[in-house]
Amino acid sequence: MNPVKETIKPIMKDNGFRCKRTSWYRRVNDVIQILNIQKSVWSNLYYINIGFDPYDETCCFPKDYSFPPEYKFRIRFRAEEIVENKDVLCSLDFEQPFSDRDVYIMDLIKDCLSFMDSLSTKEKVLSYHKKRYPNIIVRMS
Repeated sequence: MNPVKETIKPIMKDNGFRCKRTSWYRRVNDVIQILNIQKSVWSNLYYINIGFDPYDETCCFPKDYSFPPEYKFRIRFRAEEIVENKDVLCSLDFEQPFSDRDVYIMDLIKDCLSFMDSLSTKEKVLSYHKKRYPNIIVRMS
């Protein structure tokens, strides 16, 4: 069982996400969003990855949607790129009680969700990406 996934399950469901494996998917307007939890192979650290892909009107999300892995999304970020002033690695080696760790993880997820909510259309996603990475061209059509 993935402890980070279990910790964030209620808030993700409340925000319209659907879980497949270690990723949470949501369709908002004309984009599909993903929040992926990636465990380090070398330690008990977990990384939060966020991605955006265009929503193709030919599929019926989530029924006919294939739920691609995070690395196939056209625009992707690590949480540390978008959440300022936070150490965004979730560690299960903390010497803190579980409740303190869960509060930290939930605060991090709330910040990620706020970021994702602000990029609710292809136009907003592309505009943000272009400002952040002006030399990288991405097509969302």
